[in-house]
Amino acid sequence: MNAAWSALNDDIRSLLLSRGKSPCVAIVSPSGYAPDPAAVLRGVANLEAQGCRVIDFTDPARRHHRFGATDEERMAQLAAAARHPEVEIVMALRGGYGLTRLLPDLDFSVLAQSGKLFVGHSDFTVLQMGLLACSGAVTFSAPMLCDDFVREEPSAFSLLNFWQCVLQSDHVVEGGAAGNP
Repeated sequence: MNAAWSALNDDIRSLLLSRGKSPCVAIVSPSGYAPDPAAVLRGVANLEAQGCRVIDFTDPARRHHRFGATDEERMAQLAAAARHPEVEIVMALRGGYGLTRLLPDLDFSVLAQSGKLFVGHSDFTVLQMGLLACSGAVTFSAPMLCDDFVREEPSAFSLLNFWQCVLQSDHVVEGGAAGNP
């Protein structure tokens, strides 16, 4: 772990531990597989260094064509994460393609009633829109394990704001760029 990750992980760990307990994050792969399995281990290690408990429902040996697993196995990952009593946050491994194949068979009411916070972006957006349409469930377009938690140089802005949004009832993101009005 490089110095940038080490410093950021310390800042995030302080933020997470201020709530009195560590969040439990489930990793699921409802879309593509991770091309670099070592990156997944780095991402999990970064989450753990930040103070999270991580349950990884993915299995690189289950890769199926361009997907993280077969359609049935990917749906089972989502269902297992939703049922797990300790999981608070269900985070997508990565985006890509493939979640749309699952839509007709997903039980959105079960996922929504789980009370879990589903986070990700890219292909994961279709799951988020399904949850919103079927139940009004709130989800976050947010970092995913690959690539946000495995980069050589982390985005402190993105990751700190992500955790603040997840942990606080109110959060304002402010930013600006030099030279912009």
